[in-house]
Amino acid sequence: MKGFLKYRGKLNIKTLLISVAVCLVFALIEGLLAGGVDVYAFFENLNQPSFSLPVWVWFLAGGFYYIMCIAMLYNVFIAQVSTKRNISLVLLLSMMVTNTFWNILFFRLNELHYSFIGLLIFILIVLVLFVSLWKFQKKTAWILLPYLVWLVYDFFWMWDIWKLNI
Repeated sequence: MKGFLKYRGKLNIKTLLISVAVCLVFALIEGLLAGGVDVYAFFENLNQPSFSLPVWVWFLAGGFYYIMCIAMLYNVFIAQVSTKRNISLVLLLSMMVTNTFWNILFFRLNELHYSFIGLLIFILIVLVLFVSLWKFQKKTAWILLPYLVWLVYDFFWMWDIWKLNI
């Protein structure tokens, strides 16, 4: 896996730590701005579609999201500086910012309609990021693919949450 390793197979620890730090900052900001909500109680108070997953699955998806972001940031950071690299980096950071705002809309503000619109914007950014990564660094685009599949479920779930809780 040449993209994950640099300098004759050695992991670039400094770059990995920077990637982890960026994700921790985003997780911390998200926790501070969107947190303080009892997620279990919040989900219990929503009318849920029949295909809703248990809350613990959402926690797993959130963990996977940040692990995926760490891996993608690492790969983009170690790549040679270029326009394609910079575009991918901006899109990756835009995805993380948009995810934070979505969590604020959904959990903190309980704005289901705006959460659905925010999800559409988020999905668009993720799709553009995927295309950008595919053109720049296919191995990193593959990391994002399972999340794109998750977003198909997320789209239909959020649509139903919005409609069932009007």
